[in-house]
Amino acid sequence: MRLLPFCLVLLPLLAQAQSSYLSEPVARWSPADSVTQALPIYGPQSLFGANALRAKLRQRNYGAQLGFQRGAYNFLEMGFEHHWRTISLTNPRMFSVGGSFGYNFWDNTAEYKVGAWYKWGRVALTYGGNLVYATNFEQGKIGVAPVVGFRLLGFHLTTGYNFLWGGDEAFREYNRFYVSLRYYFPIDNTFKWKKRNKGGKNDRKDKKDRDKKDFKWPWQKK
Repeated sequence: MRLLPFCLVLLPLLAQAQSSYLSEPVARWSPADSVTQALPIYGPQSLFGANALRAKLRQRNYGAQLGFQRGAYNFLEMGFEHHWRTISLTNPRMFSVGGSFGYNFWDNTAEYKVGAWYKWGRVALTYGGNLVYATNFEQGKIGVAPVVGFRLLGFHLTTGYNFLWGGDEAFREYNRFYVSLRYYFPIDNTFKWKKRNKGGKNDRKDKKDRDKKDFKWPWQKK
């Protein structure tokens, strides 16, 4: 009975404190909060600078290629190519120049080609053209050949049409319309990061102007 007065006083106070605590919003912690708080401090812009997000990876390589050409006549092909590639998640590009030699063992006919092709996009066709010289070692024909292809994992499937002129009409042991499959063996690979400044060409022009302004001949130096 002695504790009854204290209970009558403490119970209303505890009830009031509990109601006020429940009415206030409680800040709950989640893993996303820690990541959000850490990004401004440890984000890629703070670690590597703002230009890191605008950098591009450039690749340059060259190598040999072997292939087989199928048309009215069959040719075994070998050659070389030099590639320049911009590696990007959104807009990759690739450019190539090279030359090849094809030989038809059955009809003793040879083809010499020099050309280039271009590819834009991750899964896209290649577009190019060749300068062609075909000969049976007695007479020859020269011309051009537009080419369209598809390249994946080193294999390059192309199709084209040879527009050839010259020589004798009796020389016909070459393909006008053909399909070719080649495989590329890289010999040397070079990778390089290229940073892109926000100002672009203007920043490079300003830097060049500053270098010219700061340049002094040996007799001008004190």
